[in-house]
Amino acid sequence: MGLRKVRDNYLLTSRPVAELRKLYGKSNKIRKLKVNGSSRIFEGKMFVGSPVEIELTFDVSEMTRMDFPGKFGLRLSNQLGEYYTIGYDNIVKYYYADRTHATSEDFSPLFSSMQYAPYLIESERVTWRIILDWSSVEWFASDGDVVITNLVYPTEHFDTLELFTEDGLIDVVEAKITQLESIW
Repeated sequence: MGLRKVRDNYLLTSRPVAELRKLYGKSNKIRKLKVNGSSRIFEGKMFVGSPVEIELTFDVSEMTRMDFPGKFGLRLSNQLGEYYTIGYDNIVKYYYADRTHATSEDFSPLFSSMQYAPYLIESERVTWRIILDWSSVEWFASDGDVVITNLVYPTEHFDTLELFTEDGLIDVVEAKITQLESIW
């Protein structure tokens, strides 16, 4: 946890603990990827069933470019059609997480939900770190300025990672997935 001064206000920030690195196992990386529409990444190299850390770095230096996407993000899905989406809305300027299709269980009408975090990206690159386990997704965006944590209950593990854009093209500087070893 930390505090960062933004203009005349302070922003509470959060990052994964440094000790998480001690759990790092095998890793796969992709560099310099252009996404226009959708692009599956790490097919066959996802460590399905293990907790993982996904790190994505987007080039957002030209967010006012005519062909820059209105939305961009990551969708985690499985073969049963269940999915969880995280993204950034460049028109309204907010991060969002959508778990309305992340489970087949109907626990409560309140469970299927979307979370929003207003945020104006003011850097040339933005990095997301996502800690994914069987039933939890913890997303650290913009160097920990925005953190969204959700429980998800997919019937089967999410086994597909898909980067997406709506109405435009984004450059992904780097995408990395790292297997996390058990703490036990």
